[in-house]
Amino acid sequence: MDLLPAPIANALGGDIDSDVSPDDWVRRLAKLPLIGQPGSAMHYGNSTDLLGLLIARIEGASLGAVLERRIFRPLGMKDTSFFVPHEKRDRRGCAYAV
Repeated sequence: MDLLPAPIANALGGDIDSDVSPDDWVRRLAKLPLIGQPGSAMHYGNSTDLLGLLIARIEGASLGAVLERRIFRPLGMKDTSFFVPHEKRDRRGCAYAV
């Protein structure tokens, strides 16, 4: 798994459950240097986080609500979400580490 270098992760608040507000997170992200030259490497994380934040802002709803309304419900994906409800935890898949 390609993790963010510690200085970058710390600047953005550590992990996805940080206390950094979306506005502060975007300001902090804008001040960081690129991890690599454009096109030289693929790195997941900040770009998709930023895209999710922008989608939520444009729609005026949480990203989860937007995905539910625009994608999951029209496709009949009744059990797709960011979280597994406690009563359905016995149905979740196993996570394996390499």
